[in-house]
Amino acid sequence: MTCLLASLLGVALLATASNGLAADFDVGRVTLRVADERWTSVGTGTDELPFSGNASGTIAVAKRSLLLFDDGNRFRAALVVSATRGVPTTDLQWPDDCRSQDEVYAVDARPGTAEGRDCLRVSGLASIERSLATDAPAVAATLAGRRAVIPTEGYVVLTEVALGNGTFVAVEALIAADVELPAESRRQQSLPAGIRAEVVAWGQQLAEAARASVHSLSGLLAVPAVTAKAR
Repeated sequence: MTCLLASLLGVALLATASNGLAADFDVGRVTLRVADERWTSVGTGTDELPFSGNASGTIAVAKRSLLLFDDGNRFRAALVVSATRGVPTTDLQWPDDCRSQDEVYAVDARPGTAEGRDCLRVSGLASIERSLATDAPAVAATLAGRRAVIPTEGYVVLTEVALGNGTFVAVEALIAADVELPAESRRQQSLPAGIRAEVVAWGQQLAEAARASVHSLSGLLAVPAVTAKAR
């Protein structure tokens, strides 16, 4: 599900321990705002994204990973956020591959044009440990160091929003299967088997926040609340 993001960015996550509870976090041009008090930043990194078109070069990419625990030292959720500032003089083409596939539900929200990218992907039940190892190594290292309780399964939500000038925001969320999302996320939808409606609804809120961030001068990206308790 996340191979596109990895191939586009190729970012190596640098693990740096820090405590940030109920705060704003800088991710390049993005100001990431989290509502849950137990979110902690566990890694930051930078890289470059090559581009070509009417111009060529590289775009600087910023990346940050955050982790959410509960009182019982159990993993509840993780975020991996990537952002670029873009290059005003370029016209960059993004992949047109936002389609549903087995066990992954996709929503392409581009406004009737092939330019840019606005893609939300939500998985069915997936291996949390495998997803952490491949997509969030700093989070995995922190969990190992804390001897935290890691669930066997969970859901992966990935939203990517990009403009033709290379401005790009991607947020990947890994959520434990037994997390009860806030009531406002439980909208009724007709979805394929195995795709949880409240996870899709939560992902749509996250996608709206990423879209607003890309189009705003402040870059504010308000992550919807995750209820840190088991059902």
